[in-house]
Amino acid sequence: MKREDVKAIFPNATDEEITKILNAHNSELATEKAATKKAIGERDGLQKQINEASEAGKSDLEKLQGQIDALTRQFNAVSAENTTLKRTTALAGIGITGDDAAKLLETLNGDSTDFSVLGTILANREKAAVAAAEKKWLEGTPGGGHGGEDGDKEGADVAFAKGINFGTRNEGTKSVLGMY
Repeated sequence: MKREDVKAIFPNATDEEITKILNAHNSELATEKAATKKAIGERDGLQKQINEASEAGKSDLEKLQGQIDALTRQFNAVSAENTTLKRTTALAGIGITGDDAAKLLETLNGDSTDFSVLGTILANREKAAVAAAEKKWLEGTPGGGHGGEDGDKEGADVAFAKGINFGTRNEGTKSVLGMY
């Protein structure tokens, strides 16, 4: 505030009164400026503390989030391994083991299940079962040419067929065996 401003407000004031008013005003103004400066300093100090605390809090939070992420990945890996073990056990229970089980598990653990792998496994198992049944059935039968028990000797049916002649027992007559 200037002297002219005070004179405009108080037109009848003397120079001495104007000086007192200006001095009082400047004194109050200085006090308020000092209080404002102090408040700004305190505000800036508190803001700095808030920012530091926020940053410290963020780093702790980020550390905890990193630990949570690591534990989540570990849990998912153990869960997937557990699922694989359960599936392997279930497949072994129905007789699917080894490479067949590995191929089937690979397709089950993937994004899409390939049922052709299961079809191939089942077809191979069926072929193996048929081959095993044929082998078992053929174990008790004589070998090729209707031989004896071990397949090397002539069986009774062949000996009988050799002995059959049509008509007389002429050497010129063909045996039934010769007709084969």
